[in-house]
Amino acid sequence: MGTRTRTSLLAIACLALGACNGAEAEAGISSASAVADLRTPAGQSLAISWRVFDALLTAVDTLQKGGVVTSGSPAATRLAWLIERTRAALDAATEALRKGDGAGFTESLTLAQSRLAETKAAIGGAA
Repeated sequence: MGTRTRTSLLAIACLALGACNGAEAEAGISSASAVADLRTPAGQSLAISWRVFDALLTAVDTLQKGGVVTSGSPAATRLAWLIERTRAALDAATEALRKGDGAGFTESLTLAQSRLAETKAAIGGAA
């Protein structure tokens, strides 16, 4: 695969993740909140973060299929670690939202968004 193709794949992956910048952790929940109510600011933040995570997985898959990231490489290992940690943080945020745990939700979603940003940076340097 040529340098031009690799650069194009990286650009596409970064563009797909460019919308990630606007997602912020916003609690807006309490123990009285409806379970996983996506109409709340917290529910919307969580839904957006899960969509960003899906876009991230698509970008990584594209980079792997294009040969930019190869299995077993340091970049692939780092991305796998980040994906695992991001998923765990999003799962924790989802559970906290269900329980109405505002502090736990904010902490988990903030961690997930930090991992998403790290992954975006790692994808930018995958070539």
